[in-house]
Amino acid sequence: MSEHKDIEAKPTDQDSSEARRRRMILETSMDGFCMVGPDGRILEAYSSLCDITGYSKEELLTMRIADLEAQMTPDEIIQRIDKIRAQGYDRFETRQRRKTGEIIDLEVSAQYCNLDGEGFFFCFIRDITDLKLSQNSLQKSEGLYRTLCSNIAGMVYRGRTDWSTKIISNSEAVCGYCPEDIDSNRVKWFDIIHPDDRERVLNEASKLEAKPSTAVQEYRIIAKDGSVRWVEDHKTSTFTEEGVFDGVDGIVFDITEVKKGREDLKASEARFRTLSEAAFEGIAIHKNRRIFDANQKFIEMFGYTPEELGNLDGIQLIAADFREGVMEDIDAGQEGSYETIGLKKDGSEFPIEVQARVMQSQGDVLRIVAVRDLSLQKQLEAERARDKEQVFKAQRHAYIGSMGAIVAHQVNQPLTKMNILLDRSMDKAGDGSCCPEVIRDVEESLAQVKEAISIIRKFRDYAGDSSLGGMDMVNLSTVAERIVSILSAQAKQAKMRISTKGLSDLPEVEANGTALEQIILIIVQNAIEAADGQKSHRLAITGKCVDGNIELRFADDCCGVARENLDRIFEPFFSTKVDDKGLGLGLDIAQQILISCGGHIRVESETGKGSTFYVTLPISHTLES
Repeated sequence: MSEHKDIEAKPTDQDSSEARRRRMILETSMDGFCMVGPDGRILEAYSSLCDITGYSKEELLTMRIADLEAQMTPDEIIQRIDKIRAQGYDRFETRQRRKTGEIIDLEVSAQYCNLDGEGFFFCFIRDITDLKLSQNSLQKSEGLYRTLCSNIAGMVYRGRTDWSTKIISNSEAVCGYCPEDIDSNRVKWFDIIHPDDRERVLNEASKLEAKPSTAVQEYRIIAKDGSVRWVEDHKTSTFTEEGVFDGVDGIVFDITEVKKGREDLKASEARFRTLSEAAFEGIAIHKNRRIFDANQKFIEMFGYTPEELGNLDGIQLIAADFREGVMEDIDAGQEGSYETIGLKKDGSEFPIEVQARVMQSQGDVLRIVAVRDLSLQKQLEAERARDKEQVFKAQRHAYIGSMGAIVAHQVNQPLTKMNILLDRSMDKAGDGSCCPEVIRDVEESLAQVKEAISIIRKFRDYAGDSSLGGMDMVNLSTVAERIVSILSAQAKQAKMRISTKGLSDLPEVEANGTALEQIILIIVQNAIEAADGQKSHRLAITGKCVDGNIELRFADDCCGVARENLDRIFEPFFSTKVDDKGLGLGLDIAQQILISCGGHIRVESETGKGSTFYVTLPISHTLES
């Protein structure tokens, strides 16, 4: 207040002009400006501060900082004042309450002055609410952006008619040079403008000489440390009462980080678009059930143009019979994966898997879906099911053959004895000691026994005949991978992980492919059935050449076989499976097939640690059932 009294008591032209210029700068500044006493009372306020707070100048001059503050407590305000007085300067962010009750974010640059023993504070106040909202918006839309610089210092300056510059404050924060460097013309502001921007800036600024006007320019400067910075220059031209150009008043903001943020956003959007276009799935974004963005894969999958998709309700891409269930999930905001039937533009239907996620972006609720065409997968599953059924049929046929051979062998012996005994009876009856009726009965019985023996012989011939196909060169790796694929679902359910190693290095064998499949199927299926499904197990299938033979090794880590059962597991109808899950014929069949071609099978097992089956195959022998 004493400064005001001195100015009023002893005004000079130079002081008056300087005060006027300062007031014009402060009045045109985007930042609010005020003077505050040591007790927090507002001593002077300018119109820009009135605009920020919503209070008139008269109202502000009756208030203290604590009346506006919405973040700091009274004690914290006193601590802040003491800190500024001790340091001489401070810059900080806070929140204040406008006259309407609205809370706004502010950046405050405060400097302590002591004139004639009376201390007070100069305060520049910037409304950074929009900047905060912009930062939050970037975070919501991208999710990857860093918080932009919260303290963007503004350099207040006066541009003279010859375009030399007088710095008012904060030049170090913008360009690294102190005010004395620029005020003394040791460094000219025009010279630190980037050479590529210098002519454009000067041409645009020269238009301000024609009439009072305001311009906002973006350009680059070369800072004291050699770095290139982007600045935003807000300037207003001033004229004398006679209409003569008197210079410009302005504020320069360092917007390097803001520019970088914009470029990062563009780059991020470009990366997202690139990733989206490179994805194997069709990706679409729904807003209010309308598709407003989709990648090329999605467009190709359903056959619509981007313009046509933009006018569609997403549910129209689902086959009519499945829309009701999908609509219920959409209305409930359900997320996750589900399978349904898609509908193309041409009316054709196809199976799809949909991964859906709901997210918020700038206040909008978006539903993002990734769609995968399951047509090929379903086709392969159907083919695997057919292949599996064929293998199972072959296995059942082998079971019947094995059982038939055993039954035929067991029944043939008593029938042979009956045939011999009946022949003897007929020989004895030929001496006439038996009545004719007995002889006819014996003859009829003998005929029936011979018929039964004939039937048994035919059944044995059928059981011993191969019905699995001819010989061919067989790749063991292909056969093993085929069986593993067929049993993959069953293995997954049993928590059994199956791996193959070294099979691709084995030579092809001359064999019956179906017989090989049956052997591997029996061993792998037994291992899967040995898994308890409670914890994870593994089955490793490996192979190597040993002495002109191929040795396949099937090692699992399941429950193993008790020592007393090891010698019996290859017996027909012997099974260690609980709940009558097996007939006990599988390993017997595998053994018989191997024996028929000069191969063999053996097992090593330890209870609680697992079993290992060794299958030896001659490389060039026939493998037929």
